[in-house]
Amino acid sequence: MNKATPVFEQPFYSVSVPENLPMHGAVTTIEARSPTGGKLIYSISAGDIYGEFAVDFNTGNVLSGHQMDMYSTL
Repeated sequence: MNKATPVFEQPFYSVSVPENLPMHGAVTTIEARSPTGGKLIYSISAGDIYGEFAVDFNTGNVLSGHQMDMYSTL
């Protein structure tokens, strides 16, 4: 396993999520590359304790983990 730090296309990602986004709806795509040319595996490692988001480990596509509703609380 290569432990080289990936290089992200942006240093910070900020998105607005529609209040009625369906489960598995597209939120954003995280883009990075390996400095050694290796394959990257994307994951959410912290900050999502309620499973509100999921990431496709191959593509970096971030998806909603459930139906978004501004009136519900987790």
